[in-house]
Amino acid sequence: IQILKSIGDLAHSFDYSSDWLEALMMRRAGIPYITEKTNLSFNSYRWKIKLQLASHIVCLSSAQYKLLHRYKQKLSLIPTGIDIQKYRDAVPAKRDSFSFSSNDIILISVAHLVPVKGYEELIDAMAEISEETDNVRVLVVGKGNPEYEHLLYKRMEEKGVADRFVLAGNSENVPALLKMADGKIL
Repeated sequence: IQILKSIGDLAHSFDYSSDWLEALMMRRAGIPYITEKTNLSFNSYRWKIKLQLASHIVCLSSAQYKLLHRYKQKLSLIPTGIDIQKYRDAVPAKRDSFSFSSNDIILISVAHLVPVKGYEELIDAMAEISEETDNVRVLVVGKGNPEYEHLLYKRMEEKGVADRFVLAGNSENVPALLKMADGKIL
């Protein structure tokens, strides 16, 4: 605790973890602790402890702000600052650059490839959809660790839907890709 007091006057946490020990250590050291929620997952008892111990909570969306209303005396809303015009004005990417046809229904997911995002369930759902139609494709934009990406490829092959997915990696042209897609998957 003495070391913490000598390091700084304020602690800021930007993490996905519900580990509340850092918040407790800062409280015991008398250092204000600010936490930032980057998602809507906070109903576990560990998150409740962490949020209770925090000196201040930064919400990145009005949805988070509303859901955390019980802490309103220590909430701030700081939107992420997305340039909406950039998305409105985007010219759709060309479908054929991903080998999609004009008849394909393109679904897109833009996210970090991690298990919590539900990609394994998406592959399973695609296997079921493939029994009904053959023109639905999924464009996945984002990267993960190579082991997890390999696991996803293997599952696609096992389910017989590897040809339905394009794992495009990271992209600097997300607005154009979103405009090209027929639907978005979170």
